[in-house]
Amino acid sequence: MGVIEAKNNENKVKGGVTIAAGMAKGDETMSVNQVFEQADKNMYEKKRQMKK
Repeated sequence: MGVIEAKNNENKVKGGVTIAAGMAKGDETMSVNQVFEQADKNMYEKKRQMKK
């Protein structure tokens, strides 16, 4: 994620394209769907933060 963050910062200055990404790590108590839902939630939170 650090590489994406660095490129986003560079592109913000240049007026280029930025990418919001989210990741999640599941455990044995979580379904695959729950992990994807958490990753999606994390991506939308990152997107919200990037708009500030």
